[in-house]
Amino acid sequence: MNSPVAFYDLTFQWTEGENLFTSLSLEIPRGVTSFTGQNGSGKSTLMLLGGGRILPQQGSVILNGKNTADYYDEEERNLAASFVYQNMEFETEDNAGDLLEQIGRSGCLGTDAPGVFEELKEALELKNLLGRPLQNNSKGEMQRLICAFALLYGSPVIFMDEPFFAMETGQREKALEYIVQYIHRREASLIISLHELELSAKYSDNTLLFFKDDRMMIGSTGEVLIKENIEEAYQLPMDLLYSKENLYRKHLKEPDSPLPEGLGQVKTFE
Repeated sequence: MNSPVAFYDLTFQWTEGENLFTSLSLEIPRGVTSFTGQNGSGKSTLMLLGGGRILPQQGSVILNGKNTADYYDEEERNLAASFVYQNMEFETEDNAGDLLEQIGRSGCLGTDAPGVFEELKEALELKNLLGRPLQNNSKGEMQRLICAFALLYGSPVIFMDEPFFAMETGQREKALEYIVQYIHRREASLIISLHELELSAKYSDNTLLFFKDDRMMIGSTGEVLIKENIEEAYQLPMDLLYSKENLYRKHLKEPDSPLPEGLGQVKTFE
């Protein structure tokens, strides 16, 4: 199968009687695909379905040619697809460097792992973080380490749900440049949700755009992320949309700050 992740006649609901997706069928292209749309439109849920972290009520999800319902255990599923969630937390006293080395030994990269580890130290600015216990890092530092975990594990499909919310602008750009190069070099696939439309436009090969009326549009990023489609999906003029994006990023960094009207509650999936 050419598509790394495909959904066929999928129906899913969190609350009985209220479908989030109904009879959804689509195939995600290889390469870097951005999930883009308003908060609450289903991006995180579709990622969880695509990676086999949850199962649909009806229909099927095919991940690397295999139905997600047929994966034997968590280890097999993780080898097929890695996940970076918003606000991930770990209960461990181990330091970050030791954890990364363990991940490199147990993942899919084999003899390539040491070389990738060295690349990640530079691209994600990890060198000063590796000797600390994982819990002693800030949110931005933690997000860089979690991205490194996923890349070093080396699954052929990687899902990243708002992976850079706590990083500085320069760090986001540097990280994305490396991640996209890594994905293309390894002929892997990245499915990523970014609130920064300019980053989606710059770094994604393809975009799946979510509309509030349950429609979706998928295609090359240059064809999908045009002004008309974006304003229809977000129901806002472009200049106001960028202002709301900035406020949303501030809310993710500072949860006590006001959430922009119309963005709903921020959901974190464990």
